[in-house]
Amino acid sequence: MLITSWIFKFIRLYAASYLHLGLCTILFILFSFHALDYTIDVTYIKSVIPVIMACYCFYHINHDISSNTQPSKVWLKRWMWVNVIIGISYFDIWNRTLWWLAIPLLITIAYIHPYASETLKIRKIGFLKNIMISVCFTMVTATIPLLDTKADPSIIWNYSGITLILYLILTILFDIRDSERDKLSGKSNVVNILGLNNAKMVSYIFMGVMTILAFVLTNDFVMDINSFGSYCIMTSMLAITIWNSSPYAHKNEKRQFIYYDIWAESLPALPFVIMLVV
Repeated sequence: MLITSWIFKFIRLYAASYLHLGLCTILFILFSFHALDYTIDVTYIKSVIPVIMACYCFYHINHDISSNTQPSKVWLKRWMWVNVIIGISYFDIWNRTLWWLAIPLLITIAYIHPYASETLKIRKIGFLKNIMISVCFTMVTATIPLLDTKADPSIIWNYSGITLILYLILTILFDIRDSERDKLSGKSNVVNILGLNNAKMVSYIFMGVMTILAFVLTNDFVMDINSFGSYCIMTSMLAITIWNSSPYAHKNEKRQFIYYDIWAESLPALPFVIMLVV
């Protein structure tokens, strides 16, 4: 029992420090470049992933942190600066593409800044949070690295569209989890605006569009059929996860943590895992 408790504490710290998020982001980028048959600069991954983790640490440092689900602010601040230093150490100042990272970084800072949240009431604008998060992840995981490969613009826009939709769906999934808490705190939330069933229906429509865009890439022989199959499996798992989600489900703290913070965040990495197995 003691061993199980320590294992769970380790997994919780692993997720709370955004190592899990960073790992899944790396696997999604690697799958993307394998599917499109491009070679990615390893330096990009080395510099980008710590920056992503630092941004998330910075986000939670500036908000209330539950001691039951997150490390302390002191620990988080130290971990943030570790990631900043790692990211900067690998940053190639002569690579123009990497400077595009300033855009998602500025978006993150703008959203977190007290002036934006308190004076402009930016958090009360419906869907804005979902769009900002999705745009940031799309730029980091698809658009910016593909620009570095000098890929055809149509491929960049198509695949960026797929990635944007994927992260929009994931933000809706986490809005389902947070809908009750956001309602009490007065924050904007897609589920509270549309209703649970309508929010799920929007997610299913997004999944259909995402699958069509992936099929277009496959039909144009840009993406191989195995990669398309992996995408379809991931989409199916995502649909099941959305269908099984509600603000009242998984009330048990451990089950909710495993379901959202581990399983849901792992979904973008699923195609890469399938590719390895198959």
